Amino acid sequence: MSLFERPHRLMSVSSVVMELKPETLREVDDYAVWMEKLRAELVKVYGEGAMSSDVVDITYATSDHPNRFSSRITESLFERLRDYKALLGKADSVNKEMAETTQLQQLIESAINENTEGAKALRQKRRELRNVKENMARLTRQAAELKYQLTCFSQQLTNVFNAEAVRVSFA
Repeated sequence: MSLFERPHRLMSVSSVVMELKPETLREVDDYAVWMEKLRAELVKVYGEGAMSSDVVDITYATSDHPNRFSSRITESLFERLRDYKALLGKADSVNKEMAETTQLQQLIESAINENTEGAKALRQKRRELRNVKENMARLTRQAAELKYQLTCFSQQLTNVFNAEAVRVSFA
């Protein structure tokens, strides 16, 4: 599957401008894979001669400013994208754990309300409930911290997520 729209927007001796398919930069999370797909696209459209020059710079334009190629695509950009995806995974796992803990808390509370086993069992259930509530508080703090980090990353990567076209400059 190609990451680029055809026909390309512009081809000159020194650069190529290609439109990206939506969400392209979100899908690829490795710079080497990105460069491989980029080179494959250039060779497929322009032949081996297009790659006789080295790629000097890759910049992208967003949907807000489709003709302003001011941001560079670098290896560090893909590192930030990987970090963002890792945070998304952590947030999902914390949310799942919170849902499971909430269910456990509800089960323990209903067991306490329906207690027929005596005072010792009741104390044990209350202790267990206290531990579950402490765990829930920890998970809530962790979820809030992850949400904050995701918000920060999202703001940093907003332009990347809105990338509409790339300009590949040759030496």
